[in-house]
Amino acid sequence: MKSPRIAAVGSIKTVNALLIYLSSIAIVLMLVSILVSVIFRYVLSDPIPWANDFARISLSICIFSALAPALQHGAHVGLELAFDRLPKMINHGIKIVAWIATVVIICVWFYHSFLRMTAALEGSYSLPGLYLQVPSVPLYLFQTLCLLVFAMTALLLPWMKDSSEDTETSLQGA
Repeated sequence: MKSPRIAAVGSIKTVNALLIYLSSIAIVLMLVSILVSVIFRYVLSDPIPWANDFARISLSICIFSALAPALQHGAHVGLELAFDRLPKMINHGIKIVAWIATVVIICVWFYHSFLRMTAALEGSYSLPGLYLQVPSVPLYLFQTLCLLVFAMTALLLPWMKDSSEDTETSLQGA
């Protein structure tokens, strides 16, 4: 029987793998939307009014769905070039402070995202400046869920690297 920690890590890894595919699809849709917009605007002289909104929404979906997988794989942008020259203890301390700051910022972002989602559910918040009549609730719900997965990935990150060893050990012990 799997321990709860191994089950949680496996679940988060599966969700992050699905989010990578969703992010890839969103970026392709965004690029196609921009390409079609450019062709219609400059070649056919007939701009498509919804293309920029679609690209903006696709970019938002791409960014939010890639947050947690990027954290899991260590792909977030960092100033490693400057920090690699520092002593190892200072470098490790800076990474801990940066991780804590990231978690705090994401928690605040999650809180405000949740507030926007509840306001949208009550009908008092909409997406400003869009030509498309897109309901804001699904977008804010998606944003909130992605931030929740990011926070769970950040909390489980220390065990994600060791989960394959734990799985092998638990299988050998059974």
